[in-house]
Amino acid sequence: MASRNPACLLLLPLLLACGVRRPARVPKEAVCLGPKDGGVWVLVGARQDGRWPVRVWDRDGALKADSAFVLRGMARVSIEAHEPAAWDGRQLALKDGSLLVPAP
Repeated sequence: MASRNPACLLLLPLLLACGVRRPARVPKEAVCLGPKDGGVWVLVGARQDGRWPVRVWDRDGALKADSAFVLRGMARVSIEAHEPAAWDGRQLALKDGSLLVPAP
C-alpha cells in the first residue's frame, strides 16, 4: 500500500528535481542545487551572531565548504530551506536576490 504521509508527497518533487541520489554523508535537510552533472547539496544553518553556517557538498558527497557566511541584501532573521537558488563555488545566491558570502 502506498504511503499516505503528506511529508513524503511534499519531498517527492524535490527528490525528482534533483535527479541524483543523496550521498549517505549529506544530511537529509540539505537541498540540491544545479544540474545533476555539476550541482551541489547545500545546508544553511540557523543564524548565530549575524552569521549563517553554510555547508556545501558536491554530488558525490565531498564537503566543499563549511564556514560562516554573512548576508548581502535584504535584512532577515532566518533563511528557509527552499530559499537557496545557486552556488558559484564561493557564494550562495538566494531566490530574493540576496547573497550569502564568506564572513570576513
